[in-house]
Amino acid sequence: MKRQIFLLTKQAYHTSSLKRHRIGHHLKEESWLGFIKLRLELFKHITSVSVCAQTNSDFTWVIHTKPGEYDWFKEERNKALENFKGEVVYINEKGAEVHIDWVDNIKPLIKADTTHILQFRMDDDDAIAKDFMARANDQISLNEESAFYTFPNGVKTFDNKWEYFSPSWANSFIGLQTTVENFNKSIYEYFHMQVGDITPVGLPKYSNPLIKLDEKIAWLWNRHVYTKAEGLWDKIPSRYNPTGEEFIDYAELKKIFEIDWEFYNKDTQLME
Repeated sequence: MKRQIFLLTKQAYHTSSLKRHRIGHHLKEESWLGFIKLRLELFKHITSVSVCAQTNSDFTWVIHTKPGEYDWFKEERNKALENFKGEVVYINEKGAEVHIDWVDNIKPLIKADTTHILQFRMDDDDAIAKDFMARANDQISLNEESAFYTFPNGVKTFDNKWEYFSPSWANSFIGLQTTVENFNKSIYEYFHMQVGDITPVGLPKYSNPLIKLDEKIAWLWNRHVYTKAEGLWDKIPSRYNPTGEEFIDYAELKKIFEIDWEFYNKDTQLME
């Protein structure tokens, strides 16, 4: 049996957070460009650096993007991925307005001897620990049954501090493994709060089990980083209140995550 691993990311052009957070409907073109530029900076200095630093690069990074006519966007994004040792595949590179099917785009990438598909999702402003993929590959067995997987522990920003964070629902870095024959949905087709022990009222609960992996810190979630786009400021109140638990030591963070810490500390407006 052989597995292929895919990391799926929606880039800023297709983020649903704009509509969900009540700002997309009144963004002017200049503000929209401001938002795109901010998300690109986060992607360049945080997300891409953490992915390029993976100790196991035997996976394919599938990025759903819509660069359209913005050549500068493609150039800066591609430069940020020059050091990535795995394979990068862009979906919707021409910026089509039609719905793009993840599965249809991934199926041609599946090798003839592959028996299992393991997908993980990650936003374009977050980061994963340097050994995220290595740990996932070591701990997830080649089961015939479909299952969701999650590293339950990470860190999030709160009032410019780094807090240990263990959400009770399957987090945004959720994974899904299926056999090739049962690969018919992308991880983005499962809203993460529908999976596992807690299911909001009115949403279906999936029969696939949720399996928690090791307890080590695995992901970094930028809770307060959404947009600061040329005169438009929208700070979303956190739905997750601080627990009062111990804040993680900054020096320890630097051991776990490979990101551009100089950029992160310098551009404090990204943390406001």
